[in-house]
Amino acid sequence: MDEVEQFGEELAKDVFGAKTADLRPLSGHVADMIFVACFSKPGDVLMCVAPEDGGYPRLWHEGLAGLFGLRTVPLPFLKDNMTIDVRKAEEAIMRVKPKLVIFGASLITFPHPVKELASIANEIDACVGFDGSHVLGLIAGKHFQDPVARRRARLVWFYA
Repeated sequence: MDEVEQFGEELAKDVFGAKTADLRPLSGHVADMIFVACFSKPGDVLMCVAPEDGGYPRLWHEGLAGLFGLRTVPLPFLKDNMTIDVRKAEEAIMRVKPKLVIFGASLITFPHPVKELASIANEIDACVGFDGSHVLGLIAGKHFQDPVARRRARLVWFYA
């Protein structure tokens, strides 16, 4: 099993152009939980797409954020374009100073502005995560944004 796991991790690194890969999380929710547990403490702020805008309900204050004692703040969202409002999100990140910014959603019809907003988040020393569980096949097939390649900002990418 160790050899199979190592082969899978090498394959994932190659397919996604990543420096590291870990195949152990069983789902997007488990990967989200690992990220939140490792990079936050009670009282920290988590910014992500709100459930009413297509974000993960289980990541919000009724789910993982509440479990870990985090305060949730929504990323400003343009419902007519079904995407994050970059200008307002930049302002909100600088004003709120979240500890975590997570990209990804249950309903993700267009790429999220990871590159633009990860740079701003890193300026305030926030940890940035990308949950690609719902678009993983499109990413692997090179038909969706590549959240890993050529990023100057620190980014933790996770998926299931």
